[in-house]
Amino acid sequence: MLAVQVYESFDAVDAVIKTPPDRVKEMIRVLTPDKTRALLRYTAGLQNVYTYETWEDIQIVLGLLISATLALEKQTRLLSVATLSMVIVVVFEHFKLSPDMAWLGGIIEFVPWTAESSMRDQFWNLHRMYMVLDATKLLVGLVVATVLVMQQSGRRVRYKKSHHDPLADPLALR
Repeated sequence: MLAVQVYESFDAVDAVIKTPPDRVKEMIRVLTPDKTRALLRYTAGLQNVYTYETWEDIQIVLGLLISATLALEKQTRLLSVATLSMVIVVVFEHFKLSPDMAWLGGIIEFVPWTAESSMRDQFWNLHRMYMVLDATKLLVGLVVATVLVMQQSGRRVRYKKSHHDPLADPLALR
């Protein structure tokens, strides 16, 4: 969901350039379309940085709370290690990848797309690393959720077997 919002903010820049409102047409003419696009992409990038920083902060807090909750029960302690590893990934993203990408993103928006740019290449390498880490985090989260659901349904089956109601089973009355 967050990735869609980020890409849509950059698509909005192109939409403004292609069909600008009347009040914006004069500004684009003065700045030129390329400079206007760079400026708007830069501001969209800044907004995306703030969005990701906020989401990473939320993930860190939720991850720590979930890890602590899972660590309370013996049956789920191993799962707390998995969720804590997810938090470590978010901390790495938050304090290393995101700041580096924000810094590079602020620079590359003003480099023409047709120009060779080692900084642009570095940005996209960091972006790929971020996406791989996020996909890995998602898979670990799905495994944790699946195990928790399976454990819970196993508890219900054991509870039903240990608390047999003879009135519910007409054959038991014979």
